[in-house]
Amino acid sequence: MSWIEHVKKVAKSKKISYKDALKVASKTYKKKATAKKVMKPKTKKPMKKRKVKRKMKKQEEDMEEM
Repeated sequence: MSWIEHVKKVAKSKKISYKDALKVASKTYKKKATAKKVMKPKTKKPMKKRKVKRKMKKQEEDMEEM
């Protein structure tokens, strides 16, 4: 049963507003057991080599020629 269904059921059975039922239902609601995810250990990825921008080299060469 979902949380909302539980709250509606409590509100109807106790003949109270939805707002009041939220407080009352929190005391009686039980979550279903959920499967826990197994975390894999993180592995280090090799660093990527930086690419040199060719445009910058060309601009520097042009500046030297002037």
